Amino acid sequence: MHEIPVKVSICIPTYNGMDNLPELLVALRGQELVSLEILVIDSNSSDGTWEFIQAQPNVVSKQIPQSEFSHGATRQRLAEMATNEIVIFLTQDATPNGPLFTFTHANLHYSLGERVGAVLGAQHPRRHSAAAIAQRVQRTFKDLGPSTGVVVYRNDDLMKRFYGTQPLSFLSDVNASYKRSLLVGAVPFRNVPYAEDQFMARDLLAAGYDIVYSPQADVLHANEIPPRDYAKRIEDELVGVHSSLGIALARQSLGGSILNFLGNLRHDFKYIYRNRKRSGIKWSVREMIFSPVYEVQAIRGRSKARRILKDVAF
Repeated sequence: MHEIPVKVSICIPTYNGMDNLPELLVALRGQELVSLEILVIDSNSSDGTWEFIQAQPNVVSKQIPQSEFSHGATRQRLAEMATNEIVIFLTQDATPNGPLFTFTHANLHYSLGERVGAVLGAQHPRRHSAAAIAQRVQRTFKDLGPSTGVVVYRNDDLMKRFYGTQPLSFLSDVNASYKRSLLVGAVPFRNVPYAEDQFMARDLLAAGYDIVYSPQADVLHANEIPPRDYAKRIEDELVGVHSSLGIALARQSLGGSILNFLGNLRHDFKYIYRNRKRSGIKWSVREMIFSPVYEVQAIRGRSKARRILKDVAF
């Protein structure tokens, strides 16, 4: 048995995070049944994030130049700073949804045993998130498992036949926890600029560890990406994911691109309709205007990613 409160380290890389970081820290300080260590590495923010962090009690922080940041290496530094065995990684715009968030992460590691390499928590879009982004978040986590209980992903033939390669290898450091002894031992983060979590998923499964998906360990999360930057975001995601999984990105015909555009636009409009009362008329009108722009940018990002990946030897 493990004594209560359970000791947990929260690791947060930050850069210009003042839109959501204060809310995140309030939510962390409201966690129950845990003793928290909060660790932050800031990449030379210019919006007051660093000054805000330094003013917070009981937050261990370090600042690095932007040139030193990478998604893999910075998270590895945070893991090495941690003094507790359970390490939860969050992004600055991911707010725990409820007071038992951290306890749920820790409890799954302890109750399910040493074979658990990572616990992946669910993500829910914020109220005014762009529909094109929000509906993708909802669909991704809906595909991972039911809204109750847990799903254990394991590197065996049965799981591969049932789920296929991508869900089996999915992991997101927006909201994920690990055992520190693994991160500083057998399975560290790779020093990669992007998709460190997808590489981690592959490495954990290859080493014989399980990935547990828990919809109860959930966060509110928003990728506030303007339409002009969305193509680059899609490009980076696809290059990272497909490189880590070692598979090429299939070519899409013009007809396929049009069908993909229309299909995603349908999902966008369904999401707008379902959330019209909660988010308001101004949000609904704005999203009906901008959703086609996001979807065109998504096609551009996929096209750019495919051109990059066709030159990669898998």
